[in-house]
Amino acid sequence: LIILIIYSSFININRLLSWINVISDDKYYYEYNSPYFGTIVSEDLYKNIENVTKYIKEENDKGNKVIVFSSKAALYMVQLRQSNSFYDLPFNGNLGKITEEYIFNDLKNKKNTLILVVKDEENIKWQENSEIVKKLKEELESIGTIEDFEVLKP
Repeated sequence: LIILIIYSSFININRLLSWINVISDDKYYYEYNSPYFGTIVSEDLYKNIENVTKYIKEENDKGNKVIVFSSKAALYMVQLRQSNSFYDLPFNGNLGKITEEYIFNDLKNKKNTLILVVKDEENIKWQENSEIVKKLKEELESIGTIEDFEVLKP
């Protein structure tokens, strides 16, 4: 038992030191004031977050609100310190009494808004509402793509 405790402690200390080395490196991605400071992400995910948040900022500067209708919304909205209410986490269990029809009609009627939905339907996570995404793609105008998302305009 003592050997197991010593071994576990060694592993945890080793992981802690590795983490400290990563976040104290000059090449570490996030600044101290970032909500993601201390996290370790792949370079691909970091670039994805940077590209999408840059796009959202540019659209915000043009007067457009951007809703990321995906389970990945928090990756971008936390970084931007923005919120789109329940649209930031559109899991089936999070909607409560809100119906698919309500969400679709609300999104369809938004002004000065762009909606980002997952491009490839096979990449929709199991808790996301694929029916709403499918209906949005059918009914709204697609104006382009950014990273893993299709950009829709109501």
